[in-house]
Amino acid sequence: MNIGQRIKQARLARKPKITQQQLADAVGVSRPAVTQWETGETKALEGENLDRVARALGVTTEWLLYGASSPPTPEKVAVANDDQGGLSRRALLLAQVFDQLCPDQQDALQTLLNAFAQPKTDELKVKV
Repeated sequence: MNIGQRIKQARLARKPKITQQQLADAVGVSRPAVTQWETGETKALEGENLDRVARALGVTTEWLLYGASSPPTPEKVAVANDDQGGLSRRALLLAQVFDQLCPDQQDALQTLLNAFAQPKTDELKVKV
C-alpha cells in the first residue's frame, strides 16, 4: 500500500467520512492536490503538509509514509479526535492558521478575539 492509498483509507475511516475537499481545507491545499496524492500522480507530500494531513486524519506521519503501526479504524480516529481537547474541526483549523502567524500577528488576533469575547457594557439604555 502506498501513501496515497493510506491517505484515502484514513479519510474514509473517519466517522463521519471526510471528503477530499474537507481534507484539502484542513491542510490548506486545493482539492486536486488531495486527488493527486491519493492517485499517486504526485508524491510531493512532505514537511508541514505531511504533518497537517496526519493531524487531520488522526494518524501518525510514520503510518502515512511507511504503513508503520496499525491502520486507522473509526474507533482509533474517534479517540484521536477526543484528544484534541474537544475542539471542533473548525476550531482546530483556526488553531493551525493561528500557529502559522508571526508573533505580532498572533498578538493582534488575540486582542481582536478578546474584544469579541468581552460582554457588552455600553449597551444603549432606552428612556421611558
